[in-house]
Amino acid sequence: MELRPTTEAKWRNLVDALPEWTSRVRHPAQFWPQFHALVQEMERECGPRELAELRDRVRALVASLGEAE
Repeated sequence: MELRPTTEAKWRNLVDALPEWTSRVRHPAQFWPQFHALVQEMERECGPRELAELRDRVRALVASLGEAE
């Protein structure tokens, strides 16, 4: 499933901002709470099927970034 255009645009903005954002953060502990807050904001706007797609994308992105939980 694909995301609605508005959600897709927010997702693209988040993904596109990551390189600069992560290069400026002093410690990962500063990055992850902000990242998750932005994701939660997007999740609140999703229907059930779209939410599943967004969460799949988030899991893949987090794995590629190597979040230590």
